[in-house]
Amino acid sequence: MITEQLLIDEIHQLPENLKEEVLKFIDFLKFKQQIPNQTTIEAMQSANRGEYETVSLNDLKKQWDEA
Repeated sequence: MITEQLLIDEIHQLPENLKEEVLKFIDFLKFKQQIPNQTTIEAMQSANRGEYETVSLNDLKKQWDEA
């Protein structure tokens, strides 16, 4: 809740055009969460072919962080 209030306070201080940019960035973050990354896609394709690879959570996290 503290983070949310800090965000609200900061947003209130911005001019309208920057508030619009914040909204666009929030939309981008939501979108980014919904799309699978390349590592996930490759692992799913391999599994579909019956080729199972070991993909660590660190590999997935790194791929998501780079997206």
